[in-house]
This record gives sequence, C-alpha cells and structure tokens, in this order.
Amino acid sequence: MLSFPGIYYFTPTSFAVHEDSPVQDKLELNGARICATTASTYELYLQQDLEIDAVGTPPFEYDVVPGEISSMKDTSTCLNDVRLGAGGWCDRCLTSAPVGQI
Repeated sequence: MLSFPGIYYFTPTSFAVHEDSPVQDKLELNGARICATTASTYELYLQQDLEIDAVGTPPFEYDVVPGEISSMKDTSTCLNDVRLGAGGWCDRCLTSAPVGQI
C-alpha cells in the first residue's frame, strides 16, 4: 500500500491580461469576463465552487468575482484570446503562473 502526502503537486495561479490592458491589480477584474479551461480548478475557482479536500491544503479566498466565465477547451485557446487584446472575445484568463507568463 502506498501512502501519498495530502499535496503532491502545486502550481501557482495567475491572471493573464493583454500587455496593453490597463488592469494593474486582480481586484480590477471583478465583474469582468474571464476565461478558464473547462472543468479545471481555475474554472471551479471562478465559479466559487473549488474544494480541495486534502491534508495540508493552504486556505484560499475568492478574491475575484467575474461577471461572466468563458469556458474554453484548453489554455491555448484562452491565451490566444488574451493575445488579441481588447475587443476580442475574452481578454482576461485565469491559468497557471508559469503558462501565463509566456
């Protein structure tokens, strides 16, 4: 029998916006349309329905309440929309920090 720790994988999360976006703080994203991959922890966070039932899980708060969640099939699709900037389908994305910093 194997015994795994409560957390065996952790990736920081970040909001990605277009480089020309006036957004400087995540709180400015309240009420905005934000994309996330379908059925991901990112989407569950935006839906305020994320529950991680594991020993050692750090507490988290729902700092951002989107006006609309745009569910995309994958992160590339979300980030492509962000790349298009203002006027695109969705110019804000919640994803892993390493991916969002590309």
